[in-house]
Amino acid sequence: MIVKYINAKKLLLYVFLYSTALYYVFRFFAGFGDLAIVIQLSALLGLTIYGLTQIVILKRQAPAYFYLSFLYTITLLVPVGLQGGIYAALYSVKDYVIPISLLFSFWFLFNNRPLLIEKAFNAVFIIGFIISLIYLAESINVNAFGGDLFSYTYKIKELSFSKGGASISLTSFIGDSNSSFERLPGPMSHNNSTGLFIAIGIIAGIPMLRGKKFIHKVMILIMLVAILMSGARTAWVSLIVS
Repeated sequence: MIVKYINAKKLLLYVFLYSTALYYVFRFFAGFGDLAIVIQLSALLGLTIYGLTQIVILKRQAPAYFYLSFLYTITLLVPVGLQGGIYAALYSVKDYVIPISLLFSFWFLFNNRPLLIEKAFNAVFIIGFIISLIYLAESINVNAFGGDLFSYTYKIKELSFSKGGASISLTSFIGDSNSSFERLPGPMSHNNSTGLFIAIGIIAGIPMLRGKKFIHKVMILIMLVAILMSGARTAWVSLIVS
């Protein structure tokens, strides 16, 4: 029973990581549709319940600033609800209260578990590599072969417009009018977000280089090329500083 419980926690963690980072890929590229939303929210709620259960039922303790952060987001619900109504408050719960509760979940999940931390790092590295491959394939198709954007990019744009958002970064160029290079939004809907996650994936995969496996070096090289083609300066700064 304990083994199943532990495996369930790990499964929630992996589903959350993959469904969050590859949300648009699953929803629009793989054709999951609304199922992608259900999977991500289920994993998010599962982790949230796990973290709160540790505090409320098992009476475990977390760092004080976790509680302060959580209480701060709860407090913000009052002005948001007064100004925007119940729906605005519910959106704030989804976008801020539940995500901040992951502080507790990850604290209890990873504390004194170096092997699980290593596996989580490996998962982030693999996700970053997957994002790199998708970005490179689309960028080469558009910039080298003069092809069209992948269909999921248009669907992200349609979703943004339907929610009243601004256009995603489809037309950021490097160079003059005769030789332009288009920076695509990528699987995370913005070139900076995509590049930054790839950078995080590289950082997570650096410990693998100690094993001196050739495949790991090739994967990191591909990810570096993807960051370069994304033109995400924030990603380079984060990578260099880290």
